[in-house]
Amino acid sequence: MILTLQTAIFLVYLTVYATSTVNVTFFGGKNFKLPKCEVVLSGCKPICANLVGKVISLKPSVKNTCMKFYTTADCSGAPPSYRGSINDLDGDGISDLIGTPAKEWKAIGDCKQSTGIPDNSVALFPQKKFKGTPSIVTVKGCTPVPNTLAGKSESFISNTQCCHLYATKNCTDDKLILVLQKTDFGTAYDDYDSFSDWKSFRQISAIGDCKQP
Repeated sequence: MILTLQTAIFLVYLTVYATSTVNVTFFGGKNFKLPKCEVVLSGCKPICANLVGKVISLKPSVKNTCMKFYTTADCSGAPPSYRGSINDLDGDGISDLIGTPAKEWKAIGDCKQSTGIPDNSVALFPQKKFKGTPSIVTVKGCTPVPNTLAGKSESFISNTQCCHLYATKNCTDDKLILVLQKTDFGTAYDDYDSFSDWKSFRQISAIGDCKQP
């Protein structure tokens, strides 16, 4: 191959782009106000000691950054240690995390970490904070939640690219509770009582794939 100047510049660009790091800045105030600390997002990293339990806003350095959060400093112990994910498509960050599980975060992962749930499935738990023996529902067609937790769960983790959550076992459209899209990958609801809009999740009785109406 003849290496022209244009080709060389392009190859250098690709190398720089491929090796560029993503930094996530955590803030102790709303709207990205001080105090702050910065973490290089590579693998699993502990959140700065001065902001553990005090994160109020965050901002990644690049768009399309996927982040997972844990209550253990090494991202171990999932599912009970898992606290959800953020997929920041625009790179705008999250300006107000008050009232969210952010107060429990001790580590951030680059989304390669396990949630403790099999791929393409949703896990429903009998207790808050992803405790107890879960019902694991594979997302394929319309799949009823086992009777032990149908309409009885207290928390759930989604580990699928897209699914529909229903209040009936036959996935009828008029009983659709929630649609989780690709950007919701890794979504977790640790306590249905945290927000009034979440209380309907206790009715979840079936999981449908995105071929459902």
